[in-house]
Amino acid sequence: MDLRKGISLGALVLGSVIFTLNSCGGGGGGSGVSAGGDIPATPSNYGKVAVFITDDISNQFDEAWVRIYRITITDAKGAVHELFSDPNGKVVNLFELSDVAELLNIATLPPGTYSNIQVELDRSVVLINKSGNPINANLSSSTLQVNGSLNLQAGAATSIGIDFDLKQFSYDPTTNSVQPVAIFKPENEIEKAKEHKAKVEGKVVSVIDATTVEVRLENGSTVRVNLAQGAAIYSKGKVFADANALSPGTEVYISGTFNPDDNTITATSMYADARPDDTPADNNTPGNSPPSGGGNTPAQNKVVEVEGRIVSINGNRIVVDVSEAEGFVPGTETITIDISNAKFVKGASDNLQVGAKIEIYGSLGQNGVVAVAVEVEGGKPNYDERHNENSNRNENANGNHNGNDNHNGNMNDNENMNGNHNRNANPAGNENAGHRNDNVNHNG
Repeated sequence: MDLRKGISLGALVLGSVIFTLNSCGGGGGGSGVSAGGDIPATPSNYGKVAVFITDDISNQFDEAWVRIYRITITDAKGAVHELFSDPNGKVVNLFELSDVAELLNIATLPPGTYSNIQVELDRSVVLINKSGNPINANLSSSTLQVNGSLNLQAGAATSIGIDFDLKQFSYDPTTNSVQPVAIFKPENEIEKAKEHKAKVEGKVVSVIDATTVEVRLENGSTVRVNLAQGAAIYSKGKVFADANALSPGTEVYISGTFNPDDNTITATSMYADARPDDTPADNNTPGNSPPSGGGNTPAQNKVVEVEGRIVSINGNRIVVDVSEAEGFVPGTETITIDISNAKFVKGASDNLQVGAKIEIYGSLGQNGVVAVAVEVEGGKPNYDERHNENSNRNENANGNHNGNDNHNGNMNDNENMNGNHNRNANPAGNENAGHRNDNVNHNG
């Protein structure tokens, strides 16, 4: 490709950022400033705003990496309301969002009329061309103005979108500058996305049952998270099958899909207390150079996430063609992963082969990523425990064996083995702390 001439970024569309607004009861979020209109703006009639990004495909490039810092919208009285904010920047490869909308946040807004959407980006943008070579360019402006309006009624539900239209983007190699364009999209355009992906961070508010938790996202709104069939929860080196592995206050990183109709997430995996850290490094600090050159990286040993397909395998070191990343902007098309001490959350080492899609959680080092946890697409979960803290189990083995366990300071077992065997146990129970009572009957 001749980069001496200006390049129009072909059929590439830099993701639509979608705000799905639903009414909610109860407070939280928003600026608290009354919006225009006759309806008083109280927390009881605020709307919920789900923020997504989506994308198309380019003819000239394979990847486009950006950081999104903040998205705001202005009400009729001139007050600015925050829809999304990440001081470290949300890292996005916009090429992975073709026909996909990815959830950024669920914010809250009072009813009223809104316009003047602003998107704040990092000036730097990394483009990977068809030859796999990076172009470290700059946006001509870090703030994009989007013309469009929204009338949010109390109790209403709607969606709006911002289409970063890369079909109209242009790259000037003489100035190394990319000229961005953003367009307002109405609800019917947003609904055309084939998938509403969710990759969000927050804290557990409550564990409702074994398959459902309530999570407060980083910007303050809550969302109900349902575990999908075969979902896995990784916590402190173990893999759990149900939400009882979590507790209120636990920080989680969630991967799954979002349903804008009822503002719920269906999680395929959750990582507790091991979220990607998006803190950008001071690149002048020794040891903080990118693993493969270029891009922006966090300080060493920070948690990062990488998704992509395996290019090559050499023992415990694999090379991955990166499609998505959290915590750093990849400087090249591929990155080396060390899986020597990694825990396989889904799948096994036997499933690793060229072309396989994997997801890695680990720490960023000078020579790549040191994996802590690995998921192989299509692999079965490797559960260490199917219950934690609170659970119930029923088993039938060796004739008759029926057991019910509740591990929460109280444990009750009833067993029948080889005839009849009944036992009731309470180790260190709530009112019997420090005591254990066993009743055992054997009739063989």
